[in-house]
Amino acid sequence: LSPELGIMAHAEALPVTCDKTEAVYSWTPPPTGPIAFLLSFERRVSAAFPIGSEEKALKRWLNKQGFVFNGRDQLDTAFADEPEEQARLYARIKSWEFVNVSTMSWATICGRIVYSVGWDADECGLIDEIHADVEYCQFDLP
Repeated sequence: LSPELGIMAHAEALPVTCDKTEAVYSWTPPPTGPIAFLLSFERRVSAAFPIGSEEKALKRWLNKQGFVFNGRDQLDTAFADEPEEQARLYARIKSWEFVNVSTMSWATICGRIVYSVGWDADECGLIDEIHADVEYCQFDLP
């Protein structure tokens, strides 16, 4: 640290400037209704709300579809039963990081269908991580 160079030990953090014109928009509509949820939920959520898209659009869609916000968690899907879900969970536990998680479930004859969306956004409200998952015939909810 050098006063001659103008470098200070306790410099104030610069304010974040957000340019929403840099937000990413998708032409893929999010899934709506039972058929779209059953056939393409995981793929269509990530396609409709890609990295760089606005978090508020995702939140509006989640609310409209009936998802419940479960808070921030290290688990980004309702169940960590796939290798990549487990790897993300272990990495978050190790680094003490959390993401937002919303879930919705439907009762069926074989148990419940559980839909979950985990995401995080930067200080400008742009999505920087998103995961969607569906689990069929679940009897034990997390």
